[in-house]
Formats: sequence, C-alpha cells, structure tokens
Amino acid sequence: MRPSMNVSSQLPLSEAVGRKFFVNNVAVDPLQASLFAEVVGQHGHFGPDATHPCFVINPAMHALTALLDDKVLDLSRSGMLHASADFWFFEPVVPGTTVNISAVIADTGEFGTKKAYRILSEVRSATGDLLVAIDNVLAFPKADNDSSAPQFPMIDPAPIIRRPAIFVVDIPIEASLPTRYAQASGDFNPIHIDPKAARDAGLDDVIVHGMCGFSLAASAVIDTVGAGNFKSLRRIRVRFARPLYTGTTLRISLFETEVPTTFALIATTDDQQLWRSAICEVAVEQ
Repeated sequence: MRPSMNVSSQLPLSEAVGRKFFVNNVAVDPLQASLFAEVVGQHGHFGPDATHPCFVINPAMHALTALLDDKVLDLSRSGMLHASADFWFFEPVVPGTTVNISAVIADTGEFGTKKAYRILSEVRSATGDLLVAIDNVLAFPKADNDSSAPQFPMIDPAPIIRRPAIFVVDIPIEASLPTRYAQASGDFNPIHIDPKAARDAGLDDVIVHGMCGFSLAASAVIDTVGAGNFKSLRRIRVRFARPLYTGTTLRISLFETEVPTTFALIATTDDQQLWRSAICEVAVEQ
C-alpha cells in the first residue's frame, strides 16, 4: 500500500468546502477531440460542430489540475479514485473554440477508507452559455493528520427497472486502452498506466479510468437508445463500485424505467457489477 502522507500544513477536510477554482480560455482541440471519440468507440458521429459529449473531460482536467496543484489542500494524484460522476449535457462543446471552467468543493467526507471531495463544475462557452454541469466525488488517500468525517451518502438510487434489458453491448477491454485514454483525456493518474503505482495503491494491476468506462457507456447509449444522435444524451450518472481491468469484456446493459426518457445502466465484467445507481437520460425527439 502507498505510505500515508504526513503534512502538518494540510487543510482540514471540513475547511476545504467552498474552495473555488477557475480556468479560462481552455482550447477545445479538434485533433484531441477526434482521438477521444476514436478511443471511446465513436468514430464517425461527431463533426465540426460538436465533440463526443464526454470529451468535456479533457478541458475539465485543467480545473482538476488546479485543485490537485493547490498546495493548501496538498492532494496526491497517486491513489486518487473516482467515486461517482454525474454529467448534465446542455449544449455541445464545439471543436476549435474555447471554454471557461469553474469548480467548487461543495462537500467533504469519507469514501470507504479514503477522504473524499464533492466537486461541482460548470463548463461554459466563451460567451457564457452553460454547456455541461458536472458533479464529481473524488477520493484520495488519507493523511496521518486527517480527522475522521462522515461517510458520503449513496447518490440517489436508480429508478425501478423494467426487465429484460432492451440493449446489451459487449466491449472488449484491450491492454492498450488505459494508455490511449490517458493520451486522449489528459488524465495521466499513474494507477492507470504504471503497474507499480497501481500495486502500491492496493490494486492488482493498472485499472481502466473510471471515466473511460463512463465514456464507453455514453457511446453505447448514443448508439442504441440515442439512435446515433450524439445530442440525444442529456445526462449520465454512475457511482463506481469495482475497478475495470484490461483483458476483460465490459458488458453494458440498458433497461427501461418508469420514466420514458430515463434508462438504467448496469455494467458488468465476469458477472460482477461494477457500478451502482447508474442512469442516463436521453432527449425525446420533437
């Protein structure tokens, strides 16, 4: 396991709430957007007027980097895990433009044995239009001087599902996927690309980025219930429960719910469920 940090200047967990981060004029690189779409299985759906919805992860990494570089928080990239993610898509992120990103630590607590931060982010166009709203919970190794805090509550449960699944999509997870996704997203957390760092963090091997599986699921939704229309995806929410390893097959099953535009997602490998309370919302064509 990774040794605990011992930094006396670290901000107490509860006092981090309200800390804000701003990154402006972040370029939306068309080549990077194209690479991202290819990595997450969307080769031909996105043209010059929009990126894959989850490509917003790439510019949003700038805000995450600002948080990780905050010397007062003193967080470590090593061992950082995505606990949950909830993305609301309002307007497409357009290649070749710039976006402005704001983020605030909205809550803190514990996620298992780790300390966790709930971070609310907004990605806006240069003219101020809201493009994407993001609600993330990130978990980090605890420092020796971290006080105990309440456990993060479960996110809202998924609606009651109607079986059987209306679509099942199987996605082979190749050994090269974590490295390719890191290059496309800008997320070079070592537990995804360095076997030693992964083992030091208590993992069996490098794991696939949680947001990579998230993006693969978004692609599956677009291809199935979204009928190939990338603008149909309005929301996707996941609480991560188990890591995804390479050399497996990720099975995404979609189920109808009592809400016509809301679908439940179940992600499995080897019959083990990877996510909890996962849903997506798809726009109804007018």
